[in-house]
Amino acid sequence: MIITIGSEAIQRSATTSTDQTYIEGNNPATARGKITLLKTYANVPHGGFIVAIFTEVSPDTFTARCRQVIGDLDWGYVETPVDLDVEIGDYIGYYSVIGTMDKENVGVEYWLHDDDQTECVNEPFSQYDERTMSIQGVGEEAAGGGSRAIVVG
Repeated sequence: MIITIGSEAIQRSATTSTDQTYIEGNNPATARGKITLLKTYANVPHGGFIVAIFTEVSPDTFTARCRQVIGDLDWGYVETPVDLDVEIGDYIGYYSVIGTMDKENVGVEYWLHDDDQTECVNEPFSQYDERTMSIQGVGEEAAGGGSRAIVVG
């Protein structure tokens, strides 16, 4: 069973900004498990890239469940090994000092906050409707029924 969270990592018509934390609102996790592969699509290389899993504790307010510092991330379609826990209803997001992620003004929404919020606790974010970013993760569902693919992002 494939479980999706976030959006497909493909080339899109616009880009995000730098030095901000983004949370992809399309397709929250539908199972708990371990994310082992990050997929991204960016129009320029990233520096200081951090991927994180967030839980929405109240409307537009988030706590980071876990994060992984990636560092430099190349442009175009990139797959990167990760080790991130995910629970039902979680979202995937990222922070980058340098570089922008592909996005478009369609879809459900994303949330945005200035600076690195990948270790935040009960932090309010600004919501933007009709947004989709090119960030996705893949992993395995937690014990209780064998291994199943989980797609995050």
